[in-house]
Amino acid sequence: MQTPWREMYGEGTRIAVLSKSEACREVARCIPPHGHHSAYMCDVADAAQVEETVRRIEAEMGPVGTLINCAGIARDSLLVYQKEEDMKAVMATNVFGTINMSKCVSKSMIRQRRGNIVNIGSVVGLSGDVGQSAYSASKAALVGLTRSWAKELGPKGIRVNLIAPGYIDTDMIQNISETKKSNLLKQIPLGRLGTVEDVREAVQLVLGTHYLTGQIIVLDGGLTTNSF
Repeated sequence: MQTPWREMYGEGTRIAVLSKSEACREVARCIPPHGHHSAYMCDVADAAQVEETVRRIEAEMGPVGTLINCAGIARDSLLVYQKEEDMKAVMATNVFGTINMSKCVSKSMIRQRRGNIVNIGSVVGLSGDVGQSAYSASKAALVGLTRSWAKELGPKGIRVNLIAPGYIDTDMIQNISETKKSNLLKQIPLGRLGTVEDVREAVQLVLGTHYLTGQIIVLDGGLTTNSF
């Protein structure tokens, strides 16, 4: 499994990986063994599960200093065919999952008076896309959350930023036809899809830039250069 976080941290770093599936254990195994890494089964859309899991993490690994909110699902559909249950599922994971995690983790960050929250959004949260109203709306919500939390938590020493990737070469886009992919590549000035390594570099940049907060970092190879 590809993971953008596997080379990010140095000797002795403690990393907790959360997922509602066994995938979290596979991700944890991909991280180089030079720190303390653990996997936790947790559905971030469930506030009670999140609270209990964060409590376990802090008991076993200490207070959280960095939170990367990257859980997300898509249920694409044209508006006239959009099912209410699909819209609710997307919002539950993408929006309320981010809220649940950030709410729990920020409590210990406030006590420490330092911390980093990085939300992984999407360029479609800024530009929208045909058939992706649920996903676009959920990622647009993260923009508002990021900017509001940056203002709210900044005085406590906590930075909050959002990275908005474009088309990243992961399992989520494997169903795109070769024709559509070819046409898409023609619209990207850099001429290629993004990689998980590109996302890792962006996250690392955000974490290492200590005067940066409340910002939306667009990572799309120039795809939306003329859009906004």
